[in-house]
Amino acid sequence: MTSGEVKDDSFNFIITTYRHHEAEAREEAARLISQFTENVTVNTTQIKGLLVGESDVDPVEISRRFHNMITDDPLSIRWILRFIPIQANCKSSVQEVEMAAISLLPKLDKRHKFRITIERRFSQLDPQQIIEAIANHIHNPVDLEEPDDIMLVEILGGRAGLSIIKPGDIFSALKAKLGP
Repeated sequence: MTSGEVKDDSFNFIITTYRHHEAEAREEAARLISQFTENVTVNTTQIKGLLVGESDVDPVEISRRFHNMITDDPLSIRWILRFIPIQANCKSSVQEVEMAAISLLPKLDKRHKFRITIERRFSQLDPQQIIEAIANHIHNPVDLEEPDDIMLVEILGGRAGLSIIKPGDIFSALKAKLGP
């Protein structure tokens, strides 16, 4: 196993944290998410500063709740830097990512402008190949600056997580603390 592999085959969120503070972020995430569900697992990965997890709560809803928590009390979240909702995951190959993206297309409003965002960690996959494979199935107008929806592809070594989200659906502690 290389240093960039993710062991979990199934996850519906990604958390970023400070390097070497993964244990604190894992504990914080489990504690905070368990406030609204008993079914949560948070695991470290072999990628420094990155955790993955799974919950039975919609990950976009968790992201919104984190935003509300930090707005109400800026010190309530110390170790979680970003919370990224994931709606599908697969092996990280162009074909697998394309199939996972197709499965999410019913979430995309046909009238909305969209953007595809690729974030790669420990992967040599060509982002342009992934974008082209996905874009061939979407006939909405593209807007790279102010999209209504984002097709997010997070590649974590041998695994990939995908979502169709709104621009504000990724929780960022720094952005939340600084405000609009």
